[in-house]
Amino acid sequence: MARIAIGAPRASLSWYGASVSLSFLLASCSSANEAAPGSGSGASSTVIGCANDPRADTYGANMSKVGSAKALTFVLVSASPAPPAINDNTWTLKVLDASGNPLPNATFSAIKTWMPDHGHGAPETPMATANADGTYTVQPLDLFMNGLWQITFTAQAGAVSDSATFSFCIGG
Repeated sequence: MARIAIGAPRASLSWYGASVSLSFLLASCSSANEAAPGSGSGASSTVIGCANDPRADTYGANMSKVGSAKALTFVLVSASPAPPAINDNTWTLKVLDASGNPLPNATFSAIKTWMPDHGHGAPETPMATANADGTYTVQPLDLFMNGLWQITFTAQAGAVSDSATFSFCIGG
C-alpha cells in the first residue's frame, strides 16, 4: 500500500492517481486464463494462451461463415498477414447471397473487432472498400494484443441483412 505524506505537493498526488489508474487499466486487460510467469501460484503460473481455444477458427484462405440469418455467406478470401497476426492486418472479403452469387454492391453497416475475454475492441474502426472483382478490402484491422479476437461483419444487400463472426487466436 502506497502512503502519501500529508502536505505532499499536488504534483505527487496527481502522479499517484495516474499510476493507480494505470494499474487498474492494465489489470483489467489481463486474461482470466493467464498468470504471470513466476507468480508462485503453482501450476497456474504458466501462461496459457488461446491456441487451443475451441472458440477460435483455424485460418485458411477462402474460409466461409454463413450469416446468423442464413441469408448471406461471408468468405475470407485472404488475410495479410496469413494467418491473422498481432498488429496491422488487411483482409479481402467476399459476400455471397443465399444462392452463392457474389454481391459486389453490399454495404457494411458494422465491422466490429472484439476481445471477449478482455471486454474491449480495437481503437480504430475497420472499413470495407469495394474492389473491381467484387471483393472488399477490410482495413485497418489492428489486432494489437495477444488473445482471442472476434471480427463481426454486418452487411446489407438490397433488403437482405446478415452478420457473421470470424474468431482467431492472435499470438498464441
